[in-house]
Amino acid sequence: MKRCLILIQLFVSLLFQEIVFRFLIKETVFSLTLITPALTALLLSLLFFLLLQLLKKRKWAVCLILLITGVFFSVQLCLYDMFGFFLEWHLLAGTGQVTGFTTEIFHLIIKNLFGIILLLLPFFISLFIRYEDERTGKKENILLLLGSLLCAALLVLSFLFVRIEGGNLYQMTIRHNNAETAVRKCGILSHFFIDSGKTLFHVEEEIILVPEEPEVPEEPLPEEPEKIVYKPHVFDIDFDKLIEEDSDAQLKQLDEYFKIARPTYENEYTGYFKGKNLIYIMAESFNEIAVTKELTPTLYRLIHQGFEFKNYYSPTIYSTIGGECQELTGLFFAPRMLGIWKRGTNAFPMGLATVFKEAGYKTYAYHNSDFTFQDRDKYLAALGFDNFTGCGNGLEQKMACKWVASDKDLIDATVDDYTGEEPFMVYYATVSGHGEYWPDHEQAKKYMDLVNEYYGDEVSVTARSYVATQIELDRAMQELLLKLEQKGVLEDTVIVLAADHHPYFLDLKYINELSDYERDSSIESQSSSLIIYNPSVPHTEIEKVCGTPDVLPTVYNLFDIPYDSRLMTGKDIFSTEPGFVAFSDWSFVSDKGSFNSVKGVFTPKEGLEVSEEEEDALWAQVASRFNTSSLILEKNYYAHVIK
Repeated sequence: MKRCLILIQLFVSLLFQEIVFRFLIKETVFSLTLITPALTALLLSLLFFLLLQLLKKRKWAVCLILLITGVFFSVQLCLYDMFGFFLEWHLLAGTGQVTGFTTEIFHLIIKNLFGIILLLLPFFISLFIRYEDERTGKKENILLLLGSLLCAALLVLSFLFVRIEGGNLYQMTIRHNNAETAVRKCGILSHFFIDSGKTLFHVEEEIILVPEEPEVPEEPLPEEPEKIVYKPHVFDIDFDKLIEEDSDAQLKQLDEYFKIARPTYENEYTGYFKGKNLIYIMAESFNEIAVTKELTPTLYRLIHQGFEFKNYYSPTIYSTIGGECQELTGLFFAPRMLGIWKRGTNAFPMGLATVFKEAGYKTYAYHNSDFTFQDRDKYLAALGFDNFTGCGNGLEQKMACKWVASDKDLIDATVDDYTGEEPFMVYYATVSGHGEYWPDHEQAKKYMDLVNEYYGDEVSVTARSYVATQIELDRAMQELLLKLEQKGVLEDTVIVLAADHHPYFLDLKYINELSDYERDSSIESQSSSLIIYNPSVPHTEIEKVCGTPDVLPTVYNLFDIPYDSRLMTGKDIFSTEPGFVAFSDWSFVSDKGSFNSVKGVFTPKEGLEVSEEEEDALWAQVASRFNTSSLILEKNYYAHVIK
């Protein structure tokens, strides 16, 4: 019995770490899905114990194992708390996103210190345990090996038969790339081995094909000759020929998918802004919770005048770079797209700058931070921006490029570049709203007196500091409107502003301090506002559910830019296509209702009855849109299909 104490200790320790981790990420601790982490912990314990029989002195080997697992769990905890994703092998291409924030990492460790200590507790305990160095016998080792095989078989069965919303564990974690569900339902250790196996053996994702009958607008009746016949937003692509010729299985699968994909059609807003200038802004951590008539009057005006989007979401998927990819491509961002997106070697014939240059526009792009961070210079070039300017390649000569730089200074330094060059299309990636949020934040400190006077002690200093950073964005927009008016081009300019992600440096409790309703961590924390503003637009409330991937196709429709709507997973907000937004944990919101994957609950929209078949079809849309978006980049599909 004493010889098996190490085995017992390893099993208890690994299971303890899994349970603590589930608790820390607010997953239901004790449920049917605990079976898989428990079996994984047992299997690993058996294998570790067998390997330890090869060593004479096993104490320090046990300590090392528990130290490594403790550190691994702690890194995953901090990464998830800061960015909202878990570490996978293919995300190593984005380590700059993490290492670029060394000060924030220190604060993050302090913030999660209690959780880290709990996760390292088995290691600390192992330092004080005395172990018997007597080895197990041959028969015992055979029994242990047979036990390992049995445990592995049970683990496989758990993947096949333990069901969660949307399917069994196998469907949710192996067939489809849903890292958050894999971690929450299978455990961090199971996910690590799944991810390692898929990476090592190049396991390919399966696309879920969702057949849809095209919704063709009604033809005009003979007595209604004045009725407009709307055309689909499509290119002339012979998918039948591609299906016949393509030998690559995944290319063929994409061909088949897009052949049956439902296009969006022209509508009453097609060409609404045709010929006007466009200023397209990705606003760092912007969210409606910071907007008030008193503190941010310009943002308030831009949101509530003209188009007002009542159900808009900014899904946080791999931080800024994920949000930017969604905003600039009309695709849902899957984490495995990261390395390909950063390389900037893909073809984007529907890229933002490319299509506007083809329409005769002068194009510009600016960012008031390091122009090479996360290879932004590369992927913007792939989208057609051949004169992107940031800190390090020219902008530092026009403004102070300190961290965190001023959005207002960015506007002041650049407006003269493009006004007078009509028509122009300008892309801004702002930075003033970047966390962490504290009174000494470079931009927040300019407005803390205003915020303190407005909120008093009713709101925490962290939440107040966040609001102060957004006042800087407000002043930048105020300056932009003023300068455009002075140049005489405001009436002919459209401003589109969308956040890259929700303010993930704010814990949910701080978000709810500023929100006018109680938000959850999975969906409503990412509810935000989209701005599409021109002074001539009458106030129009848009109730349709929409999100970041929908912004680009909406802009293309408004400016009458040719594009193929089937090849974007986001959809024109003004089209008849049902509203749909998906999040990193595969929760989703639609016009029919919402699904919270953390709780495993689908909530129909008030007054609607939604069948199980309709729920399944909605969930299938999540897998479909993430997987097709990922494969579009992996296979450089646009180069293949758009000649």
